[in-house]
Amino acid sequence: MMPSSSFHVLVTGIRWRERKYHWLRLMTLGCGRVTFETDAKTALHFLQSHVLSMLIVDLDRPELGGALLLRELADRPPENDLPIIIGLVTPGRFSHQELQEFQQVDRFLEKPIWYDSLKGAMEELLSLKLTYRDMPATHSLPDDQE
Repeated sequence: MMPSSSFHVLVTGIRWRERKYHWLRLMTLGCGRVTFETDAKTALHFLQSHVLSMLIVDLDRPELGGALLLRELADRPPENDLPIIIGLVTPGRFSHQELQEFQQVDRFLEKPIWYDSLKGAMEELLSLKLTYRDMPATHSLPDDQE
């Protein structure tokens, strides 16, 4: 399963010179719209007024607040439908324990990001999201009666 033309991706923390490369890669994968924001503050502002399918966050650039952005998203109420989140990291920069702090991240990808790894992650995460969305609603447990 690949994205549709309505699939909107927000990419944050990516250097200016790398944006065209990532834009071409995401458009080749079938994304209908790709938006770039420089830092956590502008990304949060964008998220308040747009519905996204996927958020890609570079966690290696602390000055741009990728970790701050993820913490802010973690504080949102669960009824807010969060997009699929992919975190970009340099191998060895974060410990396994540090990465566990970002529980809302659906997948971490090590840099450099190769086309096949991004494609595989997107296909798997989209498939999981569709499976979860199409699951029948569960019945709530009866209240305790005394």
